[in-house]
Amino acid sequence: MSERGLLVTGFPGFRARAVLARALERDAVARPLLLVHPRRSAEARAVLGELAGGERARIIEGDPAAIDFGLGRRDYFELAASVGEVQHVYQVLDLAAPAAAAEVVNVGGARELGEFARVARGLTRVVHHSSVFVSGDRHGIVGEGELGAGQTFRSPVARSLALAEAILGRQAALPLTIVRAGHVIGDSRTGLVDRLDGPYPLLVLLASAPRGTSLPLPLRADAPLHVVPVDYLARAALALASAPAALGKTAHLVDPRPLSVRRLLELAGAYFGVSIESGIRPRALGRALLGNPGLALLAQNLRSMIELISAPVSYDDRVAVELLGPEGIACPRLESYLDVLLSHVAARVAEKRVSEVAHKEPWDVAG
Repeated sequence: MSERGLLVTGFPGFRARAVLARALERDAVARPLLLVHPRRSAEARAVLGELAGGERARIIEGDPAAIDFGLGRRDYFELAASVGEVQHVYQVLDLAAPAAAAEVVNVGGARELGEFARVARGLTRVVHHSSVFVSGDRHGIVGEGELGAGQTFRSPVARSLALAEAILGRQAALPLTIVRAGHVIGDSRTGLVDRLDGPYPLLVLLASAPRGTSLPLPLRADAPLHVVPVDYLARAALALASAPAALGKTAHLVDPRPLSVRRLLELAGAYFGVSIESGIRPRALGRALLGNPGLALLAQNLRSMIELISAPVSYDDRVAVELLGPEGIACPRLESYLDVLLSHVAARVAEKRVSEVAHKEPWDVAG
């Protein structure tokens, strides 16, 4: 690694933790810098203490969405002089998050990242983490180079993510690579995940139902399910940062052959001993749902789940495949690690850790 190092924003969030862990793993002498919101510094230090090689990372307390990152002038310029690569993982992705917080974090963070790049003249790459859900209500195939296509947004969070991309994309001198990931789920090797959102409420519902019962399919069950494991996201984002051909490109990090919602539920139902049917049998349904913690999760995450399973859209990933293929990096198919994810869900249900409060999100500390 060059004398100028890696700066990661968004730590100790789930995705940023995975990026940092991968960076420490692949380079035994790397000393990454972590721009951590002051209100999360204690948590960040605790997480570093549990992370292999975590003692090599250095925390800088600041706000990625504040003017000059909330740093004093001297500290800001010292940081700019020491950074060669940025992994910007400080975003609000939960589609049910407050609109004002999404504006502050997503749009404000993009503006401040752009300003930082003007000062940090030694930057070789800025990897901006975004989401495929910037496609809004589009149907059909969405290309990696496409952003504004007349789409509308069901959520102000998705709109703010698209605006952040547009802000950064207008800076011609910025050494930018954008990664748009599907909904980020647990590690494909361990199943570990922090928030049980996206498809997880449905999986918790199945895991918590009595064996032998039946549950009905949700509407639009044949829509593709766009999810990616967090370890693949981390490997891909770091590899793209050092790929010359990725400069100025946007890459879709998605499962190339996504399962349908129907198929996911059939496989999960078989794992948990629950059958999936198109009709509703009131007595069996009542027995399956009585006291089921998955119901509360569904209510809390309804908007993001609907966004995830309702759009008949596909994401072209030719740029990602072309750039990552030679590095041996490919998104694993969900079937190949589904049992690992379901085992983690089953353990969380058994330990009654389904409704526990997840780590603070950016909007909890924004402003």
